[in-house]
Amino acid sequence: MHPLSTTMQAFVFIFAVLALLAGDVEGRQGCYPFSCGHLQNISHPFRRRGDPQRCGVPSYELDCRDSKATIRINTGTYYVTSINYTTSVFWVVDASLKDTNSSCPLPRSDQLPYVWRGIQGSHGGSDLTLDPVATCVSFVNCSQAVRSNSVYVPVDCLSTSSSFVYMFVSWMMPPFEGFPIIENLETSCRYLAMIPLGGRDSPLPHNASFSDIVRSMRNGFAVQFPLIHRWSRVGHIKDCLMGSIR
Repeated sequence: MHPLSTTMQAFVFIFAVLALLAGDVEGRQGCYPFSCGHLQNISHPFRRRGDPQRCGVPSYELDCRDSKATIRINTGTYYVTSINYTTSVFWVVDASLKDTNSSCPLPRSDQLPYVWRGIQGSHGGSDLTLDPVATCVSFVNCSQAVRSNSVYVPVDCLSTSSSFVYMFVSWMMPPFEGFPIIENLETSCRYLAMIPLGGRDSPLPHNASFSDIVRSMRNGFAVQFPLIHRWSRVGHIKDCLMGSIR
């Protein structure tokens, strides 16, 4: 029996990929667009609590109550303010910050830091990954004033005569100014909180002041749709096909 030609191999491979995609579409049948809070016409990857298991991605489950759409990310609750299906990102705001009118807000200290690379998804990729243009702002509390490290920006409204609060911005895109920096704390400092900010539609400016940070906190940050690693699923099909052909 002669080996299949390269053209035939490519045809079989493309047919298998189309069959996989068709299976995905068929699996979503009965999953209709829905509204949640002020958001309309929501569809995959999002799902509502109680939707059939085949609908949406579990990590993107929305809670629709009190005319608001919320999502759980790590240990925090976030309001979903907008969804952009063109750029495959959605914007969220920390609920604990959205519900306060303080002019000097501080992210919750008991909320675990956001994992900017997201979490492992069941589809062979990553879920809830931060937009690459987003930044992380960390807050620390120091028993002594930090005078020799320009990265530490004083937050006067949260400081006292014996407790000094500082913030520093960790950039994820070049030039990667100090990310991650939390492991290199000054000896008199302890971690307070960390929060992502911004995204490609509204990046945080370099040399941002605390007022810039507060404004960005109110606007939230961008989170990506599920990221399926290249060939994570298609590659397995190709390997199986090549093995069968051999």
